[in-house]
Amino acid sequence: MAYIMVISIGPVQGFIASARRTSDFAYGSWLLSELAKAIALKLHTGGHTLIFPHADSAELQPDTHLNVPNKLIAQIHMDDPAEVEALAGALEGALQARLKKLCEDAFKAVKEIDQQRREIAWAQIADLPQFYWAAAPLEPAADEASYANARSRAEAMLAARKNTRAFAPVTWGSAAYKSSLTGELESVLPSGIDEKRRWQIFRAGPHEHLSGVDLLKRLGGVKQTFPSTSHMAAKPFMLRFTVHQEVKQAWDAYHDQIIKFPDHMRETAPEEHQIPFFGNVDGAVLFEERLDEYAGLADARKALRNFLDKAAKHGYGRPQPYYAILLGDGDSMGKVIDTLAQHGGLAAHQELSLALDEFVGAARKLITNHSGAPIYIGGDDVLALLSLHTVLECADVVAKKFAETLAPVVKKYALPFQPSLSAGVAIVHHLTPLTDAVDLARAAEKAAKSVEGKNALAITISRRSGGDYTIKGKRTELVERLREFVRLFAKNQIPTGVAYEIRDLVLRLGLAPEASVDTTLLTAARQDVIRIFKRKQVNNQPLSSDIVAYMNAQLGLDGGGQTPIGLIELAHELVIAKSLADANHVSL
Repeated sequence: MAYIMVISIGPVQGFIASARRTSDFAYGSWLLSELAKAIALKLHTGGHTLIFPHADSAELQPDTHLNVPNKLIAQIHMDDPAEVEALAGALEGALQARLKKLCEDAFKAVKEIDQQRREIAWAQIADLPQFYWAAAPLEPAADEASYANARSRAEAMLAARKNTRAFAPVTWGSAAYKSSLTGELESVLPSGIDEKRRWQIFRAGPHEHLSGVDLLKRLGGVKQTFPSTSHMAAKPFMLRFTVHQEVKQAWDAYHDQIIKFPDHMRETAPEEHQIPFFGNVDGAVLFEERLDEYAGLADARKALRNFLDKAAKHGYGRPQPYYAILLGDGDSMGKVIDTLAQHGGLAAHQELSLALDEFVGAARKLITNHSGAPIYIGGDDVLALLSLHTVLECADVVAKKFAETLAPVVKKYALPFQPSLSAGVAIVHHLTPLTDAVDLARAAEKAAKSVEGKNALAITISRRSGGDYTIKGKRTELVERLREFVRLFAKNQIPTGVAYEIRDLVLRLGLAPEASVDTTLLTAARQDVIRIFKRKQVNNQPLSSDIVAYMNAQLGLDGGGQTPIGLIELAHELVIAKSLADANHVSL
């Protein structure tokens, strides 16, 4: 008898985001993919039919480049329900076996953890995965309707199972320090180890406490080097450098100080993110605030200041302290999957799975080509770190690639709608805790998903010296407008302070939300914005007539029928465009 089995493993977002270093971040997402891959391989070698992911045994081997999402669907062949339950137990066993192997590989070189702590660490790690499954029998007809009904019933049972929590009390509770990453699990690090050896053995900073789960991330991630958030922020600045004698001498003098840093400070950039002028040095050392975390670096600070001063003197600018997190997700994919189940059944889902796998490979390449660092790309989910000079273009091309890759499936099965991908971008300070930065990106993604019809983009900028500003809209329209604002700022053709004057005008006149404002007052306010632009001269020159015409069109004052942009939205778009323009200017 055939069944449709649906499997979900977690935790996902919280587990990935509980990280202090970007290597923790990347390893967490990779680990979940490896666990899902182990389940998929067990199904495939057992003679069952994989639907999501639709992959062969070679692709499902450990450490391959295939990213498997945490949700799997398969058609299984069993004689009775008891065998289905036994299969589910075997699949969970495959997950635990892969987790155990990864844990042993990560911990095998660590002799400093006694047996008791090692057992606690494994108990914490083994308790991590949440394995849920449900299966529904296929009707004898075995047609599209039968498949669609069985999958729908299995999904409903899975949702009910997830809402039925059956957690046992933990067995390792103690008065030990809590994890520095999550504040939940107890630390398993022994005391009395000096700062240098803490880093060499556990990859732990002087004041970090790591649970077994944290230690698995930290030690397992050593083989998967990943750029720091500071490096992603500094990249636009670093990319500018060519050989200049005075600047090179200043850099060499600072580099002589860098090689004296403690081990835990000498981060190395991955090969694909290294900049020729700087070699394998991570951009973290270009920010004095990173040096302030440690005592005894007075000579290094002096050498860094000298290098940055020489760089600024010769037109290289200074490193900007902000980078971006991109979080993308397919729009209404549940509707897409349901519709394909009814129109094409299992075969249509397998074709969709192959298309999504193709998108994963293409998106990874696009992000890398845009100087970014992909963290997790699986199915219709995208998570990546990007520098500010490429984030706008990257978000646009990745969304376009998603629609383009799924277009053949849409056409073949005559779907009445085109799947799209919406994205949230968080622009954050390089010292912002990763958990907070990901939360901002997730909130931006949620804002994008709230745009009617979706296919949207939302960007949140979080400045240390001010509040958070969020913009959202249809991706094509928003990207086009931001590109123009970035171009105008880069050419110094619009005044830098105009955004804040517009914001003050909105607050002073009580124009937010605009839907409740009298149209006459709103029109007058928009005309006043044009006067603000005209009054603010750039380089003692009046604003060009082309720019005035463009702003009139954006505000709906030219009679062209274009839907006007909201004034507070305009102010926030200008703030974000100025940050992007600064990064673009530094990278030139």
